[in-house]
Amino acid sequence: MITATRKMLLDEHGSSADALVAGALLFLVIIQFAAILFTQSRGPWIGLAMGLYVFGLLALTSLRQQSGGARALGGRELAMGVGMGLLGVGAVGLGLLAFGRLSGWLGGVALLMSLLVAAALYLVPLFRRRGWRWLWLSFITQSAIVALLVVMLNLSPAFMPGFRDIPYVGRLAQLLDFEEGTGRVRVLIWQGVVDMMLRPHDPLTFPDGHNDRLNAIRPLIGYGPESMWVAYNRFYRPELGKLERRNASPDRSHNETFDSLVNTGMLGFLAYFVLFFSIFYFSLTWLGLIGDKLRRYLFFILGISGAAIGVIIPWSLGIPEFLGVGLPLGFIVGVLIYITYAAFRGSAEIATLERRHLLIIAIFATIVAHFMEIHFGIAIVSTRTYFFILTGALAALGAEKLRFQPEAEFAPVPSPTPSSFQRRKHGKGKGGARRDRRSTVVRANRRGALAYWRTLLPFAMILTIMLLVMDWNYVSGQIESASALTIFIKSWWVHLSHGRLTAGPGMATAVFFTVVVGTVLAVGETWRPQLSTGKLLQGVGAFLALSLGVWFAAGLIFAGQVMKAPASMPVMQQASRVANMIVWFYALLLLSGAGLAAILAWNDGRPATKWAAQPLLAGVSGIVLLGLAFFMMVNVNINLVRADIYFKIGQGADARQDWTTAMTFYDQALKLTPNEDYYMLFLGRALLEQARRAQDAAQRDAFFKRAEEVLEKAQAVNPLNTDHTANLARFYGAMAGYLSDPAERRIALNKAVENYLIATQLSPNAVHLHNELGSVYAQLGEEEKAREQFQRSLALDPGYSDTYLRLAQLELDREHWEAAYEAYRKAAELRAKDPYAYSGMAFALAKMGRTQDAIAMNHRVLELRPNDHSALQNLALLYDKLGDYDQALRYAQMALKVAPESQQASIQALIRSIEQKQSP
Repeated sequence: MITATRKMLLDEHGSSADALVAGALLFLVIIQFAAILFTQSRGPWIGLAMGLYVFGLLALTSLRQQSGGARALGGRELAMGVGMGLLGVGAVGLGLLAFGRLSGWLGGVALLMSLLVAAALYLVPLFRRRGWRWLWLSFITQSAIVALLVVMLNLSPAFMPGFRDIPYVGRLAQLLDFEEGTGRVRVLIWQGVVDMMLRPHDPLTFPDGHNDRLNAIRPLIGYGPESMWVAYNRFYRPELGKLERRNASPDRSHNETFDSLVNTGMLGFLAYFVLFFSIFYFSLTWLGLIGDKLRRYLFFILGISGAAIGVIIPWSLGIPEFLGVGLPLGFIVGVLIYITYAAFRGSAEIATLERRHLLIIAIFATIVAHFMEIHFGIAIVSTRTYFFILTGALAALGAEKLRFQPEAEFAPVPSPTPSSFQRRKHGKGKGGARRDRRSTVVRANRRGALAYWRTLLPFAMILTIMLLVMDWNYVSGQIESASALTIFIKSWWVHLSHGRLTAGPGMATAVFFTVVVGTVLAVGETWRPQLSTGKLLQGVGAFLALSLGVWFAAGLIFAGQVMKAPASMPVMQQASRVANMIVWFYALLLLSGAGLAAILAWNDGRPATKWAAQPLLAGVSGIVLLGLAFFMMVNVNINLVRADIYFKIGQGADARQDWTTAMTFYDQALKLTPNEDYYMLFLGRALLEQARRAQDAAQRDAFFKRAEEVLEKAQAVNPLNTDHTANLARFYGAMAGYLSDPAERRIALNKAVENYLIATQLSPNAVHLHNELGSVYAQLGEEEKAREQFQRSLALDPGYSDTYLRLAQLELDREHWEAAYEAYRKAAELRAKDPYAYSGMAFALAKMGRTQDAIAMNHRVLELRPNDHSALQNLALLYDKLGDYDQALRYAQMALKVAPESQQASIQALIRSIEQKQSP
């Protein structure tokens, strides 16, 4: 990749292969840009902007230095640089304006043309080598203008108001929108984190009554990895319930600064900050941009002062929840100011544009982008993995551990020099330098002598691994067929749309372009000027045969695991086939990796190095370590995934209310991961539902008993998870409904109260838990305590309609008709399309003697739910009360048609009563 770019820009003899590689890479860049655009997420957008600025500035600075950068720009060059920058921004601006105002494909074409014009303004002087001295100025001009426009769009709603309506890019005007949607969610979470980590508070209390003994030092050490979703509950903001599910607890703060504080405390946060600071410092040092003490001091001053300003401003303004954004933003602005200054000064390393330095620039820019993205979004497993891999590669490049040598060229070995003798004497010992030179000659000669198809094999294995991952992702078990071949073929020509399989070439297109781009890049990397057409075709044929052959074979294996099973096959055996796909995937992945290593060794040609003085001891140690690795892989990588597959299959049965099958799969998941409390939660729910359906009392008691055991174990495994304690409370409340003995029923309800009190202690701002506790108090006849819980809920969140519905039910039970009506009315105001609130209002109005108003309310219910048998039956009763027997009979007959079987007897009795009244 880097070689092709370098040759296209610097060398006079860039080949057609280099042009193809550059085109393939440009295609990949466009795809990546489109993917980031369609995320509609501020984190990736901000990260992309920062990364592009770093990469573009340093790359263009290199061109400036190579074209006589020591000389100051003349007036004409200054005008060209600034003018081209303004022209590019203007072209894109006109394209966006047309995109927003022109309908259909015309707007898209106009935007595309404007982007091509803006790109041409760079590419023409770039390839003609006439603008290398001032292109960097155009880039800075455009960056400054775009940054200023984005700031103005976010600070002033009156500035370019139509921009917000432009599809996709209009989101740029909402980067600082923290009053609604996901922005508001972030702010509420950050407020809780500030209370949790930066302000004194009482220790967390566990269900058994003991307190968190480390509360005093939590700001220093945090609560541990993946702990936020259980430790945060006390600090949960009630307003979050309006924006997310009420039983949802944030497991991430959408900001890496706050996540570091929660998980690792101030000490961990400082370590994380020092890590990024060190990466930036050493990257710039390796690029020659921090070459003396003055520059070093300037970098430290700008970076640290920027971070300090990012902390001081939100703290002084009384909005400490923005510390997590202000600190990294201030730091990165300081770093970017330094990079701009250092790039203007230049360096010898930047001027050379060698592969090593280009890679350092690319990785450095990527890490800058990642740093910004994780402070406006979530750092997930894959992005963290990329970060550490890239950091390792950056360290290897900086330490010059990676050597870049010509692919096919060979230069004669120079005569020994004093430095080489010195290296032999003090470095590798007798013969060491000769062996190094000899191995270099062998490698170069070997590459030149290798058959072309063999040089392509490593690239074929890399493409094979990519296609193997695509097999795993896209071979679909939703295609019901008993033929593995049919499933494999159809998987590439269908995709899910709104939960349904839809025909389309999306996945096939992805495979096609992956293979085409992979082939072009492989050929470009291995191209030799003297290569004949026959050998080229032979090599490409071997390349495609290997990669596509493994893709096809692996796809058939995966399809065989998910194809429709015979009716006689037990359900668990069918599920095991699907769950064991992960075993096949890892096995094929390991084999592909081993194949890649074997091919690289085969092509290398150097004699094997003796790496152990004690072969027997080394062999035994290797076997032991291999066994340990296998044990870890099975229990961590494989069984966790298999368990999750069983759980997902169980959830499918759960959705169908097939509780027996659901329990079977939940049990199987727990066999593989015995301490996964999340699975226990769903198993307990399934057991409770099965108990409700059981007709036999003994069987029902057995289900209740096991459900209690499972829920108690889940609570013991993860005591701070409010859901487990709340589910125990719900369990006792549900069990009370099946107990005929009043004393036993009261005992069960009291147990429910005990657990609800613990749950509300764990999550004091969870409005729905206070409501559920109030309803249990109402069942116990403790009206004042019930009313107290409902009032507590209203104080926390006056906009939660469920509170008014439960309060209305309490008033109905006490025959407080007017109070019940008022509560139902408030619920209806909050949820205008909830028929239950209008039905309650109708019932209260009827009890108050306002029959006509009650009839009107029941008609409102029918507008929302035309076949509501309760509303139809109520209308029949109300018209019967008014003496309008024709209308009463009409609505009673309508109710009979839609009523469930259990209600039909009472409606038939009503019809007979009305008919008797109709008769003379």
